[in-house]
This record gives sequence, C-alpha cells and structure tokens, in this order.
Amino acid sequence: MIIDYDQIVKLIESNLEVKVRQETLNSSKVRIGSLATTFVPEVSMYAIGEDSHINKINKNPSAGVVANVNLFNGFRDFEKNKINNLSYETNSLEFKKSYNEQVFKAKKYYFDALKILEDIKILTEHEKINKTNRDLILKKVASGLSPKSEELIFKKIELELREQRVKKDNELKVTYSHLKNIFALDKNEKIEIVGDLDISKFNYSPNPKKIDLAIVESNESLLNAEKKASGLWRMPRVNLYAEKSFTDHVNGEFLEEEDGDKQVVGLKVTLPLFSEKNVESIEDQIKSTEVKAALLRKKNQIRELEANEEQVVIQLDHLKSMIEISKSKVELSKEIMNKTFTEFRLGLKEALSLNEATADYLNAREDLIEHQIEYILNIEETKINTLD
Repeated sequence: MIIDYDQIVKLIESNLEVKVRQETLNSSKVRIGSLATTFVPEVSMYAIGEDSHINKINKNPSAGVVANVNLFNGFRDFEKNKINNLSYETNSLEFKKSYNEQVFKAKKYYFDALKILEDIKILTEHEKINKTNRDLILKKVASGLSPKSEELIFKKIELELREQRVKKDNELKVTYSHLKNIFALDKNEKIEIVGDLDISKFNYSPNPKKIDLAIVESNESLLNAEKKASGLWRMPRVNLYAEKSFTDHVNGEFLEEEDGDKQVVGLKVTLPLFSEKNVESIEDQIKSTEVKAALLRKKNQIRELEANEEQVVIQLDHLKSMIEISKSKVELSKEIMNKTFTEFRLGLKEALSLNEATADYLNAREDLIEHQIEYILNIEETKINTLD
C-alpha cells in the first residue's frame, strides 16, 4: 500500500479510537430527540384482584384501560432539549479536536518516515563517497604514497556506516508499524511512504475559528441554559387522563350497580410550592457563579489563543531563517568537500581531513531536513485547533 500526504485524513477514519469516539458522539445525538416522547400518550391496561376482611373490599376483580397525556410541563422539556443540543454541540467540537489530534499524530509518523528515508539516501551517498575514497587510498597505499593507517580509517568509517544503516532500517520498521497501527491496517500489510519535504506546499494562514474557543463558548451557553432550566421547577404541570373500566372499578374507586357509565376523563394541574432541591437563593447563586466563571474562561481562552498565534508566527519565521542558513551551509560544505577531495588526490590533504569535510557536508544536509520537518510539523500542529 502506497501512502502519500493527501491520503492521511481519509485513512484516519479507520482509526479505532476515532471510531469509539464517533459512537460516543452518536449516543449523545440520540438524546436530543428522546425528550419528545414526554408528550406521547401513555396507555396501559390493568387488572386488579383485591381481598380484605378488615375493610370488606369487594372481592370481584377489576380491569380497564388508562391513558395519560402530558399537555404542559412548564417548558421543562423544551429547556432540557436545548441543554441536550448544546451538550451534543460541545461533544461534536471535542470529537473534532480529538480527530484532528489523531490526524496530526499520523502526519507526524508520516514525516518521521520521510525523514528516515531521506537520512537513508544521505547514508547511501556517504557509502558511495567512502567507497570511492577507499578505492583511491588503496591505490595510494599500494604505491607507497600513503600510510596503511589511512586505509584503516576508511575501513572504520565503513563499519560505522553499516551500523547506522542497521539503526535507520530498524527506525523505519518501527515507524511503519506505528502508521499501520494508527490506520488500523493489517500488521502484515506492506506499506510504502511517498512524498517530499518541499516547505512551499505548507503555508500558515491564521484562522480565527478555533475549536478551544468554540468549546468554551458552547459550555458558556450550556451553563446559561442550565441556569434558566433550574428556575422552571416553579412552573405548573398539566396532564389529561382518561380511564375506561371493563368491570366496576374506575379511578381507584369501586362502582355501584346504578353508577352507570364506567369511564372517567379528567385534567390534572400540579403547581409546585416548594422543592428542597431547587431553593432559589442557593440554586441561583450556584448557577450565577458558574456563568461568571465561564465568562472568565472565555476571556482567558481568547488571550491564550492570541498569544499562541503570535508564538507560532515567531517560531515559523525563525525556522524559515534556519532553513535558508542550512541551505547555504549545504552548498558551502559540499564545495569544501569537493575541493578537499581534489587536494586529497594530489596528496595535499590527509584522509582525516577528507572524512571531516565529508561528514560536515552530510551533517549540513541532515540539519536542513530537521529544520524542514520542524517547520512543516509546526504548521500541521496549528490545524488541530482549527475549526473548518
């Protein structure tokens, strides 16, 4: 399987952690419409058989149908539904951020793999340079123009390069394993990473819509809705009920033979006077304090986001400068290496000087890759908190 940068967002949909969070989000969505069932009529059948010698209750069993309809509950369900909507909104935002975090994690593994592949390219180039230099020194040693010790220096470098290749191959295998895990791929699947480190493809554009701020604002709205809902305990409730008896028992009372119609319809109005769980002086104080705290959190979040944005710009400008410097160092160190090699062939430089020049050139290339990766990942990390 070939993986490029543009596939990452789509592939992360298979991530198991993302799927678990998606199901949790779906469950909170179900709650939104659940309160509508409050106004669905409740219909039930009953059958009663009673026997009491003390109260001399009729021993004949009774049966019937009872229906109860909630006509008005003091806007309680309306506010609860609003709270559920706001809760779902918050959960959606949190899911979006966790999804973005998984995308960034996958991108980090992707660029880690790209870096290792670039390092292997540099290592391969170093191996070729070392072989060329060693072949040359073997001729010079054979002709008596260089001491045997210089040949041993190149042999030692060859062993060091082999050691580095083993390490890089292992790092690449581990990184590929991370990628297969985060994309929920089969462990035996062969993958290949393709792409480049062209930083011109990655541009930072500040986005005022931030997930963290949206979450804080949603929580603020949620607390305001809860504050409003806390005062609805004083509102009346209105229920319509009806009962049809098949025997001689209506609304909890037994009927006499002459009572006639065995059914009853009624309207029940309940007006709360006092509730120990909703004492105004306590509940309002709690909710008012929570709303004030939410407002302060919002102000603090705005300040933090502004500071973070400023720091991102500073860091990216710094990395751009470092990339330009690294490019110049690569060009200069390559020129020094080539001139040192020419002087080495003429017997003007020793093997040690040539190896130092070669190492400086390759290290400069590795530094350039490091700065390019850091620049790209700094931009990618800002996307975690971006609300599209």
